Parts: sequence; C-alpha cells; structure tokens
Amino acid sequence: MDTKELDFSGIDIAQNIDAAIKYFRCASNKTLLLMKNCGLTDESIEQIVTQMIEMLFTVDVLDLSHNKITDDGCEHLSKLLLENKQIKELNVSHNADIGRDGFRQLTKSIKKNTHLQVLSLQYCSIDLQQRYEAILEDISMNCTLVTLNLQGNHISDKFMHILENELGQNQSI
Repeated sequence: MDTKELDFSGIDIAQNIDAAIKYFRCASNKTLLLMKNCGLTDESIEQIVTQMIEMLFTVDVLDLSHNKITDDGCEHLSKLLLENKQIKELNVSHNADIGRDGFRQLTKSIKKNTHLQVLSLQYCSIDLQQRYEAILEDISMNCTLVTLNLQGNHISDKFMHILENELGQNQSI
C-alpha cells in the first residue's frame, strides 16, 4: 500500500475490531490513522494498542476523537505513547468520559515521551480546578510538546496561567 493514510472515520469498527486489526497487518506503517467516530470503547482501544505495540505498527498522527473512550482507555493509550516512538499527534477530543484520571495517565506518559508534539483533549470531562501540581510537573518535564488543547474542559485560570509559564520555559516551544 502506498497511501499514507488509513481512515476508518465514521465506520463502526468497534463491533468488528478484529477485522480492522487484520487490516493493520496488511498495511505498511502510516502517517495518519484516523478512527474518529468509530464507536471505540476502552476494550477496543486496549486491543488496538496491544496490536500496534506487538506489530510495531507506527503512525505519526492518531485520531481517536468522538468515541467512547474513558479514563481506562487513556491508561492503554499511555502505554502506546511510551512504546511507540513515532506518534507526534494524539487526538482524543470529544470523548466525554475522559476525566482528570485519564488526563493524568496521559501526562505521566508524556513525561517520558520524546516525540509527541500535539495532544488534543477538547471537550472531555477534565476538571482541573485544584490539585493539579503533579500534572503540571509531568507536562513541564516533556520537551517536545508544542500544543496541548484542553478547550471545553473545566480548567482553572490559575492552572492555565501556570501552564503558560511552564510551557514558556520549555525551549522547544
């Protein structure tokens, strides 16, 4: 296959995740893997992540927006971010059941990730009104993150101000 994009968007692959994974095996590594609005659950995310790691399937952009991913799914995605050194952009926006704990799982992994540049979590259920110091520490340890999109979440002004200062000190941004 020469195309650099694998687009499952809008197809309910959650009901037949094994077939989608078989397609991964036939496809060479991609630049874009789009699986937005596919009805993906934590269980299907676990299967996808496990197979991507086992097959060494790499991708630059992984779009999992508009699915049914929760904090548990973020735990699996954090494993992928630690194992897959090629992902530059991860979009899990519009997964309404991703909250503070899921965001925390992802920030723990980006602390050690040296390739991720864009992390989008728009319109999830992240509440960062207080007790966010560990999350800020993880984010500030990453030197490649250029964009962190948290639009539409419950983020305190204080968190945003500190985050802007932290990211401003990051020389790669």
